[in-house]
Amino acid sequence: MSKKLSRYIVEIEKTEKKIEELKEHLSNLRRKQKLDEDLEIVRSIRDIKMSSRELADILDGIQNGSIAFQSVSSLEAQEEFQPEEEILEPGTDEKISGSPEAEMEEETPVDSQE
Repeated sequence: MSKKLSRYIVEIEKTEKKIEELKEHLSNLRRKQKLDEDLEIVRSIRDIKMSSRELADILDGIQNGSIAFQSVSSLEAQEEFQPEEEILEPGTDEKISGSPEAEMEEETPVDSQE
């Protein structure tokens, strides 16, 4: 057998061994991740301040599908709770017309002195 061919065989064996080690490592990581997720779920449930009966009813509802969850993306949550910014005309302290603040000021009655 040529040297080149024997080097390929040795390299293939090394690579296969590394692949097996990495598969085992990946399997261990997935098992640890699942365990941590389960522990987080248990902690979250224990933190809920409700009676055992109420908690059992909610968990039954989740399992049988009568309770549904609506997910909110973090971006939507941030937009929902951030106050609106004041829009100013560049180089001035005047608000740009059409902004919600400018429209509110225009609608506010001003006492006139006659």
